Amino acid sequence: MSSQIDEGSLRFEFESQWRVARYDGDEKTAPAHAFYRNQVSRLPGTKAVDVVGILAGEGGYIIEVKDFRGYRIQNKKRLSSGELAIEVAQKVRDTVAGLVGAVRNESNPSLLTEAGLLLVNKAKTIRILLWLEDDAKVNKKEWAEELTTLTTRIQGYLRWLTSRVLVVSIATYALKPPGIKVTNVPGTPAPKN
Repeated sequence: MSSQIDEGSLRFEFESQWRVARYDGDEKTAPAHAFYRNQVSRLPGTKAVDVVGILAGEGGYIIEVKDFRGYRIQNKKRLSSGELAIEVAQKVRDTVAGLVGAVRNESNPSLLTEAGLLLVNKAKTIRILLWLEDDAKVNKKEWAEELTTLTTRIQGYLRWLTSRVLVVSIATYALKPPGIKVTNVPGTPAPKN
């Protein structure tokens, strides 16, 4: 059975080998996980990724989604200055703390508890996935190079946890990790290109 999570105007469909949970969310359209909402987010300034997942046979995934389509100019500095890499690393750091808290204190163990246990198991892999959509570039090679630079920056900040960082978009995604299909949510305005 597959799972579906909408994040902004993007729809993520995870095939049956995935188990996923929304971690952070929008209270109106996609509520955050109860443990995050009721416990972790009480500390002002806490940051969080969008999705926590476990891929059978591979390990844990901490997933952040950014959709800059239609907002390229406003976000250009965040990309070029490294600000986005810092933001993602901070979200991962705070999410890791929340997952450890779930292991210690969640009254009804959930996927968060399992993901937290993966963090301390050296035999299991932890991966960071940033799904970043941006207005279509004329030069896809340039876009791929930009994503590679961003990947390297995030790896530098998160080396204490893992060096396995993947930054992809619909245009660059090559089924790594497998079993994820990303499309636009039906009824959302078409991205400006």
